[in-house]
Amino acid sequence: MYGIDFEETYAPTVRYDTLRLLFAIAAIEDWEIHQMDAISAYLTGELKENIYMRLPEGYDALEGEFCHLLKSIYDLKQAA
Repeated sequence: MYGIDFEETYAPTVRYDTLRLLFAIAAIEDWEIHQMDAISAYLTGELKENIYMRLPEGYDALEGEFCHLLKSIYDLKQAA
């Protein structure tokens, strides 16, 4: 929320040692390993807040026009 935690960012990451350990255990126990690509998981998320942005450079717009975002975009603080 703006004024409370707006400037904070959090990106959970995993250490490579942890991944190596999990892969080793999976190999010993003969487990199957599945992968999921979650890089763009938040790119199509619905926004709960009303967020407006200036139009991108090069966009032919009248003075004072703006966009009302319905979906999150990359690097938006409210995305995740």
